[in-house]
Amino acid sequence: MALRLRARVRSHRAGRMATAAMVGVACAGAAVVAATGVASVARTARAVPPQAKSVLAAVTRETKQQEALRKSTWKAAWSTLDALASIGDVQGADAALRSLLSLMMVQTPHSAALSGSDEGKLRTAYNSAIKACSNAGNASQASLYYEEMRERGVRPNGRTYGKLMEACAKAGEVEAAERWFGLLGEEGFEVGSIEFNMLIDAAGRCGDGPAAERWLARAMEAGLADTATLNSVVQAVAQHSLEAAETLLTSAHDLKPDLITFNTLVAAAARIGDLAAAERFFEEAEAAGLSPDVVTFTSVIDAAAKRGDAPSAERWLDLAIARRIEPNAVTGGALVDVAARTGGTTAARSTLDNLRTSGVKPNIVTLNTLAATVAQEGDFASATRIYDEAIASGLRPDLIFFNTLLAAAAKAGDLQAAKEWFERAEQAGFTPDSFTLNTLISAAARSGSLKAANRWYNRMVTSKMQPDVVTFNTLISASARHGEMASAEQWLVEMSRTGEQPDVVTFNSLMAAAARKGNLACVERWFARACEVGLLRDVGSSLPSHKQALLAYTSLMKAAADKGNLTALEHWASQASSSGVTLDATAFHHVVRACAYRGNLETAEEWLERAQREGVPVQLTVHNSIIAAAAREGDVARAEARFSALAEVGLHPDERTFSSLIGARARQGDLAGAKVWFDRMEASGLHPDIFHVTELLWACKLSPSRADAAAYAEQLARHMVQDRGIEIDQKFLVVLGKVIGARQAADLCRELGLDPDVVASRTARSP
Repeated sequence: MALRLRARVRSHRAGRMATAAMVGVACAGAAVVAATGVASVARTARAVPPQAKSVLAAVTRETKQQEALRKSTWKAAWSTLDALASIGDVQGADAALRSLLSLMMVQTPHSAALSGSDEGKLRTAYNSAIKACSNAGNASQASLYYEEMRERGVRPNGRTYGKLMEACAKAGEVEAAERWFGLLGEEGFEVGSIEFNMLIDAAGRCGDGPAAERWLARAMEAGLADTATLNSVVQAVAQHSLEAAETLLTSAHDLKPDLITFNTLVAAAARIGDLAAAERFFEEAEAAGLSPDVVTFTSVIDAAAKRGDAPSAERWLDLAIARRIEPNAVTGGALVDVAARTGGTTAARSTLDNLRTSGVKPNIVTLNTLAATVAQEGDFASATRIYDEAIASGLRPDLIFFNTLLAAAAKAGDLQAAKEWFERAEQAGFTPDSFTLNTLISAAARSGSLKAANRWYNRMVTSKMQPDVVTFNTLISASARHGEMASAEQWLVEMSRTGEQPDVVTFNSLMAAAARKGNLACVERWFARACEVGLLRDVGSSLPSHKQALLAYTSLMKAAADKGNLTALEHWASQASSSGVTLDATAFHHVVRACAYRGNLETAEEWLERAQREGVPVQLTVHNSIIAAAAREGDVARAEARFSALAEVGLHPDERTFSSLIGARARQGDLAGAKVWFDRMEASGLHPDIFHVTELLWACKLSPSRADAAAYAEQLARHMVQDRGIEIDQKFLVVLGKVIGARQAADLCRELGLDPDVVASRTARSP
């Protein structure tokens, strides 16, 4: 019995030991599986006793599930990374890359040697991150990813270098793109036409035409140039010189241009409004056996639009329709543009309606063109309605559209509206650009708020935007217009501190401000500074430089005339002539008015006659300035002679003209003469107001025939109030009291149903 019991105990102990052994073997097997993967299970299974196979099978199934989950998670994470890379979301792609690295347990740049499959996965991940940079044109971040993958022991492939080149190409960094191109060859990867095209694209984006042509020559030498290469070079060169692009096309005779080539040239001609060149390239495309498409026709129409040539635009549209080429939204935009340029808002709106009737739906560019047109005409309300129209049509306004509305608000001097549109742009997800903030600075300047302009400048700086010459010119001009010359000069100092150089507009703003103050010495000082840096030399026939030089000489001549310095006036007029500057109506206007204001009537008339001899149209306001000055000086004969000269130059007198002439006679006490001019004013269809009537009362006051004058004054007052409905004011009542007596004047007011105290409180503004 005892022997049987001891045997059973020994058997039980042996069973427990065997079970423990099987569990241990199974755990060891699981560890092996976890460490070496499911592929090692078969080898591990052969070393396991049959009793442990059921435990090992369970562990194997669980490990397979974990590995499948890991693969699925990696694939999902990589898909996310690739999707973000495709849209150029560098920040999002970087976060996805870090998740992938964490999933693969790659924690440091100095990880252990990678297996072939892991290296391939990491290369794919990094290439995707670099792809995000290439799509965004972020060359610096792409380079950082390259350095990081090399530190992790991941070898780049041809795709890596291709995307690095593409990032540099989009950033316009030619030298960096060339370095990656060199590494591509040094690493033994194949160089093809795509890589050459990237280098050419990089050169084009930074305006380096010679570099683009150099790489075309190398591609041709290597036998890798094709039509796509040619198109890249033509596009790069045409952005800066249409003539050079045309010469290049002629020289690259071994490469056959296609429709894209000619469309590029037509579009380049359209950008500069060269309709003749656009039409010539169109004809050359047809001569080469190519069929122009909607892009070709649209570019030619756009060229006509840039010239404001509506008939040519319509002719090309008719030709497109005759060839069964349906206009698209871009074509419609060009047509609306030419209509806006030639006929304003009404014509643009009519063209848009016709396009809609034809089934062409406007795009956001077209509606932006229309909004810009109404904004230029000062109709800010209509511009905002066009924005609402775009939203209702399912279109998403871009930053350009918001900038258009900002500019419209700025032009209207509505700083609050400009600020609101700025906030709406930010809410729509747009990052303001320099144009946005320059517009806000301009809006603040127009509204007279220099402090607000300063705040928007600070916003530009804190946003790490580089203020440009437009920024500083706006601030300098605003300060100068408000008489803040010290502030204007301080902005000039700040301009130099930021590395921006003043241009001729900068100096003209300072000169104009000094001229408004009559500070001839200051104007001459700024003119000398501008000449020192070569901004007002060699004017030649260039329209912009001629315009700016004209503004400069106008400021000099106005300041000289304001000072009564006729010697300086003649000197600067002579300098303008010897510099090839032709004085315009504005220049003569300033000089004549300044001379007249200072009482230099003979000089004023000499300049007026000079303008007429040179065929410069002189406005009525210039003649009025001489008439008014002559009237003030008591030179009635000169004033009336100038009036007679108006008919000779086809001008019609206005209320100010007659006011000066009535006043001239009135100040001499010539009531009859004043009444003659008053009657002539009414006969010409103009309506005398309280100022003209008051001038007649002064004639009564100064007339030697006091009794007759008093009777006429009372009759005049009754006629103006009862028959004309003119509201008399304090000045009228005072002068009337001087003529007929204060008490009689008050009684007359009551008789006419007026309260003398109320009349005495009225002060009309001078005309």
